[in-house]
Amino acid sequence: MSRWGSSVRRCRARAGRWRALVAGFTLPMGCVATDGEAPAQARLCTARAAPNVGSGSVVMISADLGEYGTLRCSGALVAPTLVLTSRLCLGLPSEVQALVLDPPVTTEETRAGERGLYGVYVDYVSGCSSDAGWRAIEDGSFSSRLGDDIEQTSLLVSVVEPDASVRSMSTVRDVFAAVTESRCDNYLAILALDVALEPTPVPVRMKETASVGDRVQLSGIWSMESRPRPHTVAATIEAITGGLGSATAPPLSAQLSTQVCDFEAGGPVIAEDTGALIGIVATPTGTECGDPLGRTVATRVAPFRQLLVDAVLETGESLQVEAQPEEPVLAELPPCGGG
Repeated sequence: MSRWGSSVRRCRARAGRWRALVAGFTLPMGCVATDGEAPAQARLCTARAAPNVGSGSVVMISADLGEYGTLRCSGALVAPTLVLTSRLCLGLPSEVQALVLDPPVTTEETRAGERGLYGVYVDYVSGCSSDAGWRAIEDGSFSSRLGDDIEQTSLLVSVVEPDASVRSMSTVRDVFAAVTESRCDNYLAILALDVALEPTPVPVRMKETASVGDRVQLSGIWSMESRPRPHTVAATIEAITGGLGSATAPPLSAQLSTQVCDFEAGGPVIAEDTGALIGIVATPTGTECGDPLGRTVATRVAPFRQLLVDAVLETGESLQVEAQPEEPVLAELPPCGGG
């Protein structure tokens, strides 16, 4: 095993199970077989968020990669100790993986001067074949392969204020994610934290009701400067993909009109009208940050509701679900706070 090992353990044996359920709509209330103790039922309740406030749930995810630098991503706080982010944020970037496998011959002093920041960027055009079910193109560069999983002990989740100060932070005690080796897979991951963080968790949309033309807010931690800080931009949903994807976006995605930059991957996509979390930023498109032709590819949250339920089953956390009276299963959930 490499020095980074494998931090994504719980869902490896069950990946096929929840992948098969993402297309359906099930909210199991019984125990699931795991290697730890689970509560008797998932603690789900319904809530309505105030419009345009969900972006306050954004957090920064960072990992010290030692001599190779620092990985930075964003995430969305969905419970005091649960953070939803992109699966891409948990694997070494391909350029770092190449260094790990074949390190250059340099002195430690030279290596220290080369430390850099790494974010998430996937070149879908050159690295992923949309005609072949969004499979990685194996051209020998391994640029479309997701590197080794980052050790969860290296992950740190921080609440960053607009003035770039850090309000609070936590280490990670568990990770829930699907198995994948490809950067072409548009999947989500959940981090279970050791310490509850302060921002108000954002309600999650469990039933997909978004449509092309809807307005959203994209949030992330802007890390192009030496002092990272929260950053929010407005966008419009231009396209929504199902299980097969499209020519420009992988399966289970939403293509958004505004481009983000590498370090904002993993951040929340918030419905402007209801304030609910409907997606997680996956990657920007375009040739560089600020490309006027660039877009943002986001992972839709609703198809991964089973992963969310499994996380609350195993951690005992509470999850706020966006109230949707027209959905019978959701209408049966109690309101948060008993109101």
